[in-house]
Amino acid sequence: MYRSKFGASTIVLSMLAMSGVQVAVAQEDEAPASQENESRQSVVIVTATKSETTLQETPIAISVVSGQDLADRNILEVSEIAQDVPGLTFSQSPGDLPSIVIRGIGTNNANQTAEQSVGLFVDNVYKPRARQYRDSLFDVERVEVIKGAQGVIFGKNTSVGAISVVSRKPGAEFGGDVYGSYEFENESYTVGATADLPASDKLRFRVGGQYSDTGGYVKNLAGGDDVPATERYIVRGTMVAEPTDSLTATFMLQHSEQDTTGNAFQLTEVLNPALVSYFGYTTRPYEKNLNPTTTFIDGVSVPADADSQDSTDAVLTLDWELSDTLTLTSVSAYSVMDYSNYSSIFYSSSDAAGQPKGYQLFEEDFEQFTQEVRLNYSGDSWHGFIGGMYQDQSLAFDRTIRLQTWFSPGTISGGVDVGGFAFAGTSNALLDQDLESYALFGLMTHDFTDRFSVSGGLRIGYEEKTADFSVTLLDLIGLDPISVPGDFFLPVDQRAGISIYPLINAAGVVPTTTTDDTSVDGSLNFSYDINDDWMTYISFAQGTKSAAFNNATISGSFTPEPFIIPEEVARSVEIGAKGSYAGGRGTMSAAAFYTDLTDFQDSVFDPNVGVTGAFVIQSFDAETYGLELETRYRLTDNLTTYGNIGLLEAKSQSTGTRLADAPKVSGMIGADYIRPISGNLELNAGGRLSFSSNQLHRNPALPRGTGEYQVADFHIGLNDTLSGWSVRAEVKNAFEERYEVFSFIQPLLSAGVVGAYNPPRTVYLSVRKSF
Repeated sequence: MYRSKFGASTIVLSMLAMSGVQVAVAQEDEAPASQENESRQSVVIVTATKSETTLQETPIAISVVSGQDLADRNILEVSEIAQDVPGLTFSQSPGDLPSIVIRGIGTNNANQTAEQSVGLFVDNVYKPRARQYRDSLFDVERVEVIKGAQGVIFGKNTSVGAISVVSRKPGAEFGGDVYGSYEFENESYTVGATADLPASDKLRFRVGGQYSDTGGYVKNLAGGDDVPATERYIVRGTMVAEPTDSLTATFMLQHSEQDTTGNAFQLTEVLNPALVSYFGYTTRPYEKNLNPTTTFIDGVSVPADADSQDSTDAVLTLDWELSDTLTLTSVSAYSVMDYSNYSSIFYSSSDAAGQPKGYQLFEEDFEQFTQEVRLNYSGDSWHGFIGGMYQDQSLAFDRTIRLQTWFSPGTISGGVDVGGFAFAGTSNALLDQDLESYALFGLMTHDFTDRFSVSGGLRIGYEEKTADFSVTLLDLIGLDPISVPGDFFLPVDQRAGISIYPLINAAGVVPTTTTDDTSVDGSLNFSYDINDDWMTYISFAQGTKSAAFNNATISGSFTPEPFIIPEEVARSVEIGAKGSYAGGRGTMSAAAFYTDLTDFQDSVFDPNVGVTGAFVIQSFDAETYGLELETRYRLTDNLTTYGNIGLLEAKSQSTGTRLADAPKVSGMIGADYIRPISGNLELNAGGRLSFSSNQLHRNPALPRGTGEYQVADFHIGLNDTLSGWSVRAEVKNAFEERYEVFSFIQPLLSAGVVGAYNPPRTVYLSVRKSF
């Protein structure tokens, strides 16, 4: 593995790139006023506070990634924006379940029963499931990352922050885009189209769709395939109607699907050479032994290592202007998602008979209805909102582990027959959960002067969760089969007739369990404008994360202990400043923060859970604190530099243990160059370098992490500003930096460490036609 050195040089380089612009500031101050006005940064509008404000005037820490930037860089998922946002990290656990962390805090959703500490919202609609982070980013206006406890504005399960995705709305004139891209290293491609279709000045539509086929970067040595290979598509239609001058109705309907074959996990470190030798593992990055063929379980053909997800969303938003100062908003939303993941337990090839040594199946069915009603007030010195929220949700989660083969006699006991004990059989855990919640909330801001404002908010919520949980084990004990020389496992058909199936049926049922919690979250914010360009603020906030049901049982037990994981409560304080300089050529924001967490819901891999190990939820008190800085500066009319850096300390309060996915230093520096070259033709080029110190994985039994890394991306392109044509070439991870993004001890056998690496270099060519 190649790994570049990381240390003081990276930090110094990034600080020089960001602070060095101050030299240019002094020089540019003497520029003519007309030149300063022409070179001002674009004003970014955000809705993180339930009303439209500029990014620089909003007194909380927010990072924004524009939809144009997402499209230009071929970004398909929210997880790919982490390098743009200081303090934001993503990691991918088995089952393609993302872990989202802000400022060192986030619940790893490999255990799917827990909600997230970082809430996802798409067009103001809450998306509570981890897999919904994997929905395609398509036709987006912007992504807002809001940091700190957001319990008042966004509600529960935003105890450390929220991510808000805002899709593009229909335009008043006919227009649209047709685009496509091809990636050469993994032979991937994406095609899509959008169109604005105004029917009248009171009725307009926007429709679009996108399809992508992403090739894999891990070589499957057993069959030669490259995995994970993902196909996905998304279609969306949006209607905006204005039946009266004061009433606007927006309706959005969206459907998306994705299917993945294979996964990126492989053996990355040997712990037991004998077992590794038998299984034929390799430890070379980007290579893995899988069974790529179709496997048969109970007569049903199932493709090996397969993953699929279907999502449908419908949202109706009504905005009614009651007066010049009052607006009533209603947001009604319905969401459904079905997800399944079928993968190898041992992350190895099949046995000599071609049978899988063990597989697990995750299935999740999710359905939700939400209704929010909000009254916004905007007066001369008072402005804010009050509202109510209702949520009705159902979740069915099914986890099946099926071991098709068992150990040959004496393999474990050193040649001594141990009486036929075998791991063969099936374990099935079912969790059915229903949730109903209500909330009343409000936030008001008073401008005491033109420069000094105070805002306070309160949310009172009631939530009731009901769960039924059961676990069933089949064929726990069998008779000794006949040993097959050279084969560690025996397939099911070879033991037919000599093993009683099922010899034992065992089941455990947790009685219907209900949790009901009343939460009270609040916020208080003081902001002061130093002058027309700079403002400072200090904020205090509390956010609550829902109690969770645990669906992981310790080996030999039929009931989880504990079954109920208590609420997580975060209390945060933040001091920040935002401003512009050099006549608007530069913008900067900085924040210092501290967060205290009670009963932080962490998820780690425990090899002692169940037959094969599982990710379990544990709760403990934790704290995080640090500094963040973002800046952008236009050095010339053609060249713009930008960057961010985050310094973080995140640890358990009782043990002092550092938290997972919490690098002490992370950030990014970059530059964009745009220049007219001939007539309407415009050249654009640039690059960025993202960097991070070590990020620990969620594996306390064998602590390890990403190591220090630096990843460089470059692009160059041409735009025809008159015809709407553009072409762009881009290389990501140009220097093939490799690091392990996630790892855990191999289930059951503990032959080694199973992990996944980041994608290697990718090279894109993109073409777009706007009309």
